[in-house]
Amino acid sequence: MAKSPSSGPESRIAEGFTGQRLVIVPRDRLSATKALPVIRDLQVTHIGHFGPARNHFVKRLHGTAEHILIYCLAGKGECRLGNRQWPVAAGDAVILPPGKTHSYLADPADPWTIFWFHFKGTRAADYVAALGLEADNPILHSPRPNALRQAFEESYRHALHGFNDSSLLGLSTGLARLVGLLRIYSRPRGLRMHRTEDRVLAAIRRMQAEPTRDWSLDELAGEAGMSSPYFCEVFRKQVGCAPKQFAIRQRMQIACALMQEANLTVAEVAARLGYDDAYYFSRLFSRHIGQSPQAYRREVKGISGAGNTSG
Repeated sequence: MAKSPSSGPESRIAEGFTGQRLVIVPRDRLSATKALPVIRDLQVTHIGHFGPARNHFVKRLHGTAEHILIYCLAGKGECRLGNRQWPVAAGDAVILPPGKTHSYLADPADPWTIFWFHFKGTRAADYVAALGLEADNPILHSPRPNALRQAFEESYRHALHGFNDSSLLGLSTGLARLVGLLRIYSRPRGLRMHRTEDRVLAAIRRMQAEPTRDWSLDELAGEAGMSSPYFCEVFRKQVGCAPKQFAIRQRMQIACALMQEANLTVAEVAARLGYDDAYYFSRLFSRHIGQSPQAYRREVKGISGAGNTSG
């Protein structure tokens, strides 16, 4: 990772970012809840959200007493474990073991936005093992930021309700759910799509597989493992239009094929493509194809008024 004058040691900080969220569970509450089996199995000790975390830097020569899970929602960073280092990008999860020298930092030019947990417990190592990490590689690529963010937010809400047994139980089960989602959505880092073009292509393939789905920008960016603004930028450069426009064009191409079926009305074609309003569909069709659905049908069929085209 390239260094810049603004990323020198004197400007690096571990916390204190604008809008940061951070909750630390008091040690006495952790000790008091050890009698509850679920909390004893998986105890959340710290939970937080930073970002964009400019100049974020943490170094621990002796590690921590807990496991650490960091998920990068946007931006970039770097992680070091022992003598090895890995780049971290949007969609990457970092899982650091206890008692090991480590450090991590935000990229100076594109600082990351992250949420994170510190956790321990009698079965904490089992939860980590369930993620299927490769040997000596703490990174998983899991490009489902919306689902993972939701799991984090649910856990964080429990942390805000105090430190009674119910709240701590919610923290534990919330983290367990997040680990389950990581297990479902992750793939080995070696299979990660490094090229931006490949990431955009993956999102396009999903759009093509479900052309009538009303895709949100966040969902598509999640498919590509990018932040929404960056995904939109690279999509425009690669495809020549915004994701929403591409989705509409794709629907209109399907509409052209459907309009050649004389037994389908304009309203039925619109409904098949997910449009409840046939008049709105007709306007979109005219804008993108250059003529109305009825005119297009007459042209391709070579007959006047073929089928019921009243819509």
